[in-house]
Amino acid sequence: MLPLAQEGKISSKIEDTNTMRWPMDASHRRASSSPTAKRPVPITDWQRVRMERNRAAAVERLAARKRRALHPTDVETVQLSTTLSNETVQEADERTNKASIQVDSDKKYDVLADVDAGSALSSQRYDYFVVLDFESTCDRDRKVQPQEIIEFSAVLLNAKTMNVDFHFQQYVRPTVHPILTAFCTELTGIQQESVDDGQSLQDTLLQHDMWLRQCGVNEKEFIYVTWTPWDLMVMLEQERRWRKLDVAPYLRKWIDLKAIFTKLYGKNNLKGAVQVLGLDWYGRAHSGLDDAVNTAHIACELMKQGVVLEQTGAFKDGKRKAAEITAYFSETSPRKRAHPNRCYCGKPRIERVTKRPGPNHGRKFFSCGKYSALSGPSCDYFEWKNS
Repeated sequence: MLPLAQEGKISSKIEDTNTMRWPMDASHRRASSSPTAKRPVPITDWQRVRMERNRAAAVERLAARKRRALHPTDVETVQLSTTLSNETVQEADERTNKASIQVDSDKKYDVLADVDAGSALSSQRYDYFVVLDFESTCDRDRKVQPQEIIEFSAVLLNAKTMNVDFHFQQYVRPTVHPILTAFCTELTGIQQESVDDGQSLQDTLLQHDMWLRQCGVNEKEFIYVTWTPWDLMVMLEQERRWRKLDVAPYLRKWIDLKAIFTKLYGKNNLKGAVQVLGLDWYGRAHSGLDDAVNTAHIACELMKQGVVLEQTGAFKDGKRKAAEITAYFSETSPRKRAHPNRCYCGKPRIERVTKRPGPNHGRKFFSCGKYSALSGPSCDYFEWKNS
């Protein structure tokens, strides 16, 4: 037994702990009673709406993951009110059938689908979708700098009939790395003879523009569709800059189909997206024309489900009039500078050094004097020093 003195001390401590309050509660009461205490900021209506939308989107993503785990090839149609037309899920399920792309000897791709020409097709803003895919120089163990386009492929998808009747394919001859690596040939299936007999990128762009005119697309509303924005936002843009090429304004805006698919079904690659939608894969992976056909296949299936394909990205100069687009390649006059030491903006040009690894590493050049990290240069002035 403990001495009485110690037993009294223990009992007094127990009584104190039974009657004491939590320190946080006490301090909170003192702070709230103080006139100078900071009160919580009320949540505004737009913040509450955004929180509800994020919560609903998270629930939809979780449900989609569970459905894919149970039925990997039979995913139910997930509809979001922000991207789909006003129709019920039951109506979409009733008229959703698997579309199939059949290829004949003339290389015409017909998307055979039982499509209701109702809200899903009439709500599309564009008449045509030019589904585009590039293949570029690459290697297994190192990053090729600069990368060059070696295959320029596209198919023309009619948004009204959902048929693909025309295709464009052109191999491009690389100049910095003219010899393809064994990994590049194995990945893309492009042989060295194909790129040796290919054309320059500038001539390929001219041929692509003539192809659009022959198809009559320049008189209609059309936009490019890619699986990820890498093709137009990264690959073509960086090669356009260091080659100083003229690129048509219609190549400056695009629809990222992967971003739209991710909102509905979660992240996946091109082949996985085809499997999730229950479609048949066509051709070989990393072939520019075959990837464009499969991307068009996915676009048709999403439109059948009621998805309205809208523009997802563009450069600053991507919103020009149709007259400027159709007459872009005709009689382009060189731009002039007001002073030899100034750029097109009239600002003093700035001397810079090439930091990217490659044949021009360490080479000095002049660029636009009005540059910001957020928006980049104000004009496209570029000139090598001592050229």
